[in-house]
Amino acid sequence: MACVLYDDNCIISDIVWFKQLRDKAESVKHQGDSLNGKDRGEQAMYLAPLDQEQIRLELEEIPLHITHIALIANSYHGHSLSRVKKGEIHLSDDEGNRCFEVNLKQLPRDCKTLWVAHLRRSVDDWHLTLQNLPLSAEDLSKAAQEVAHELARALPIPQGI
Repeated sequence: MACVLYDDNCIISDIVWFKQLRDKAESVKHQGDSLNGKDRGEQAMYLAPLDQEQIRLELEEIPLHITHIALIANSYHGHSLSRVKKGEIHLSDDEGNRCFEVNLKQLPRDCKTLWVAHLRRSVDDWHLTLQNLPLSAEDLSKAAQEVAHELARALPIPQGI
């Protein structure tokens, strides 16, 4: 799982993932990763729900120049996400209320990268758009660029051009 921070021109400002656990402002924190679940013991392999990987966002602490946030799931080793024996991605608030979940087994067989969600800053709040969109990119940096391209396509055209 990764969290990509973009400015208002959809330029990548920061990427938080298991090799970079915090953004520069420390408003996004990755809680570590489990590549196969085995390093978390039998409980991780057989009992659900147990979050093996978490990213926490403190939205009120996100720097003002960040206007878009993308949540991306990616197979680091390039395997299909649907190959996992058990697995799901879910989004929840700080009280544990789930607003979205996807069973990885239900993804297309060749899906290695999934654009899970997009957060867009408005004047005084953040707006969540659930994407659940497989991406063609197979590595995280290319996926972040692919999302940047899609976000830029949706930007309003400035007046007077």
